[in-house]
Amino acid sequence: MEKMGNGTYMFRNERAEEKEAERHAARQQRSLEALFAKVQDDYEKRQVAVKRRPRRQSLSEQQILALQDGAELYDALQNEPDPSYLESCLSSDQLRALNHHRQLLNDKRQAQIQADFRKAIESSEQETGSSTRREVTPVWKIRITDYKDPDSTSAYMLSIWRPLPDVVSLLKEGGRFRMYQLAASQSRGKSDTAAVQLTATKKTQFQHLQPLQDILEQIYTERQVTEFSQFQEPHFTAVYGEVDVVGLVISTQQKPGAAPLVYLSDESCNVVALKFCTDLGQLALEEITRPGTFIAATNLRWRSEHMSGVPVVFAGDLSFIAANPKEQHVLKAIQKLSQSIQSVSEFCKEMENKLMGILQTQNPKERALLSHCSLDPLSLVAAEGRCSTPLPKISHPQMSIPDGNINTDPKTCKKMKGLDYLSRIPPPASLTPMRTLLSPSLQRAFRPPRSLQKEDRPCEKTCASMDCSTPSKLEGGFVADEELAMINTQALVSGLDGGKLTSEQESAGSDVQKTPPIVVSPASEEAPKTEDVTPAPYKRRLCRRRKQKP
Repeated sequence: MEKMGNGTYMFRNERAEEKEAERHAARQQRSLEALFAKVQDDYEKRQVAVKRRPRRQSLSEQQILALQDGAELYDALQNEPDPSYLESCLSSDQLRALNHHRQLLNDKRQAQIQADFRKAIESSEQETGSSTRREVTPVWKIRITDYKDPDSTSAYMLSIWRPLPDVVSLLKEGGRFRMYQLAASQSRGKSDTAAVQLTATKKTQFQHLQPLQDILEQIYTERQVTEFSQFQEPHFTAVYGEVDVVGLVISTQQKPGAAPLVYLSDESCNVVALKFCTDLGQLALEEITRPGTFIAATNLRWRSEHMSGVPVVFAGDLSFIAANPKEQHVLKAIQKLSQSIQSVSEFCKEMENKLMGILQTQNPKERALLSHCSLDPLSLVAAEGRCSTPLPKISHPQMSIPDGNINTDPKTCKKMKGLDYLSRIPPPASLTPMRTLLSPSLQRAFRPPRSLQKEDRPCEKTCASMDCSTPSKLEGGFVADEELAMINTQALVSGLDGGKLTSEQESAGSDVQKTPPIVVSPASEEAPKTEDVTPAPYKRRLCRRRKQKP
């Protein structure tokens, strides 16, 4: 466990911790080299500013022979116009004294630079507020169960911080121990273990006891490599939900924002998907998860899940993946697997083609629907007719982001993960169309506007065929509201006026045929025109008579 500068804690396995330590050492070395070069440059500039002196004249041979001290010889060389000529004239004793003085000056210079360098490191740490050293604490997690309750399926997690070598050598799988002075707390987060978390303290003691064989067989099973064919069994269960597998890597799928998948195969061409919750680079597994590599994975979580017919196992915090394992049961299994497969490259190509066939043949309708919805939803509506409304375009992250410009921003990765999850959700089933039920009376009462009568000829014929001449009476002598709405009041007024005029003409002795009231349907256009032609003169006479009344 490492405590980060922002106060968070990061848990890594042994392999990831080694890679992180190497990366931190490389970054630290580069920063220290840059800081040391800066300190050395500053020191040289200060020395040049101090040593600016006017040059003296050249020394004679007698003056050169008189110089015996190393400091005097060094100053003479610094002030001499031709230092190489002066150095060639020195005797062996003078050269020895000169070199000794130079060594003293060099040691003094290095000591001063180192002192300035340490001060620069301290000042930089104070400015940034963080130390250059990593705060890493080793922690050992052990899964234990109750010896006195063999029927219990609960397992407890014991955490030992900074475990001593004698404790590591003492605690072995399948052993019975009595533990004293353990700290119990509530388990945090989602865990497949019990709700109690146990932690060892400084006062914790372990006592080794001899277990009974019949009880040991009930609560402990030796580690075995799970065959890939066992995952296809419907009633397969793993002890404490953990399995150990050995396989050949045939494919690795790692997309931005999605959980990495590593497909493994055995000698019988059975495929298992290994799913990780974090990036393979953070786990330092990019090298050993390349296709064509034999790997062994221990402490994998089995949740009885399948993806496109392929069993899926999950790598958690306690999982360990290695190409050269130390455990004997996985070491023998990986040796047997490597011996059974003769040509690794040909086997990988064959299994990769088989894997693609499995992924493509499983649920072809759903896969085609997902691919259409992720590329062009409008074409899906036209082709399938299953989506009633246009869907928003959801492009696959692998297609929308180039390989060289992959953004590792956490927010972007979270958005990509959400888009990838949405692209995997199939669209809902199509809804049955709603049919509106119209009553016959409502159909007869409906009349379109006059502006649409010229364009809608079929509607004219339909409306003209309806019997709208007289309203039908209900029981009791009343007329329905729908029939009253069909009455043309203008035609009634025209009919009434015509009746009055004919009565006057009859009284005057003229033989004029009486015109009955006419009800004209607004759907027809010719009937109002024919009726409006004849009563036009009578309307004018009626208007004149009304004006003459007092």
